[in-house]
Amino acid sequence: MKIRNICIVGGGSAGWMTAATLTKMLPDMNVTLIESKNIGTVGVGESTLTYINKFLKLLGLKDEDWMSYCNATYKTSIKFTDFADKGHIYHYPFGTRDFSDAGSIADWYYWKLLDPKIDNYSFAEYYHPVITMSDQNKMTSNEDGRVRAFDFPSATAYHMDATLFGQYLKEKIALPNGLNYITDDVVKVNQNEDGSVKSLSTKENGELEADLYVDCSGFRALLLSETLKVPFISFNDCLMNDKAIATRLPYINPDKEMEYTIENAIVLVENSNEFDNWLNEVVFDLDHFRSAEQAKTKGQAGPISKS
Repeated sequence: MKIRNICIVGGGSAGWMTAATLTKMLPDMNVTLIESKNIGTVGVGESTLTYINKFLKLLGLKDEDWMSYCNATYKTSIKFTDFADKGHIYHYPFGTRDFSDAGSIADWYYWKLLDPKIDNYSFAEYYHPVITMSDQNKMTSNEDGRVRAFDFPSATAYHMDATLFGQYLKEKIALPNGLNYITDDVVKVNQNEDGSVKSLSTKENGELEADLYVDCSGFRALLLSETLKVPFISFNDCLMNDKAIATRLPYINPDKEMEYTIENAIVLVENSNEFDNWLNEVVFDLDHFRSAEQAKTKGQAGPISKS
């Protein structure tokens, strides 16, 4: 079957990234996106990896085009605080390592072996010049190459407001490129005899048909799970964390609050009615977050980490 009509079910960042890509790369394709005004998106914030640069390049987007619109900042590393023990910190920096002052990756391990008191934090400092910039909240395009082994596109990602990013793609790329946008509720998914999706029955726009359907309905998984019964594969048996709380809180002391700590996580959970503006994500193991004994003592929590 020749595909001429594509229907995307659901908006959010997934839906609008899909719509922007299809309308940009397949201009002769008839692309429709349907989303419900009655279903919100998670869209609190988004922490990306460097792979997103391939997507931005595909759409021809430059940082100065979209970052200010989406309240975005640069991200060059993931800092883990209190990950192993209280006070323990280490970095997972992006980009390639700089071996200019070291023969191999083993050099630091020899150093650590000779002096066990060497802080693990120094590993990233030793091989990644970007850590010096990250610790001082500095950034450079490095066009002159003065920072060794720092390639801006491959060593830089972003923090952004995912909701605003989706709206930017909608207004600046998808709609101008001819997307057929429908605001409506899908009330029924109709199937062919072989079980594939035939059409979508909507509340106000009748029946919508397409040659290809893309499910961007989030956790609901309207097409994949509810209709096609594609099984959900759980990794709960091998993951330390199984729940996430995405929140907005107003800043009180930005310099302090930008550093994630276990104490911050406890405050977030205990004061959930105060969620407002601060973009934050707490990931934890719900089954062990509050044991029966811990529940008796306010301010104690189980394993918590953030990435």
